[in-house]
Amino acid sequence: VANDGTIYVTHTNPGRIVRLSPSGAVLQSRPLLAYTSLCPAIAPDGTVYVCDSDVMGGGYLYAMNADLTDKRAPVAFMPGVNDHPVVRPDGSVVCGTFDRRIACIDPFGTVLWTSDPVQSSGFSVFGPALMPNGDMCVGTTDGRLVLISGSGSILASVVLGGAPTGGNTGPAVDSAG
Repeated sequence: VANDGTIYVTHTNPGRIVRLSPSGAVLQSRPLLAYTSLCPAIAPDGTVYVCDSDVMGGGYLYAMNADLTDKRAPVAFMPGVNDHPVVRPDGSVVCGTFDRRIACIDPFGTVLWTSDPVQSSGFSVFGPALMPNGDMCVGTTDGRLVLISGSGSILASVVLGGAPTGGNTGPAVDSAG
């Protein structure tokens, strides 16, 4: 939800983003590719970010204006992106990729770094959650919680117990971290 109350939602297969009024009326709908991310992210400046992937495995991070027009050219990823974007305090955006990495992209579309929280194990990462200090944590499908520094270094990995889930669930972080 944007500062003015505008609601942005995504729909998968076919991919699209929808802009709704605070009362729920559809204001606009924009088609995207086949597999749109779970939810968009809205930066403090109003930029709307959406991760989207096509059926061939390519993916994009879109940066849109409030009216869903492109703010800049989408950032392409091979393989695609598979998670919701998260906007960091410095304006950069973090999202998960199909090659099981976390990528950090600056507001101009340059990839700043990638991190491999699952150490190329074949498991996936989901749900980057931002900590107040700029670090982040992700959940993995092998049942771990991984803490990643703001520069992409792995700080800690904790086994949460139980069998690998194979699901796409991620952590949530409160304002205290």
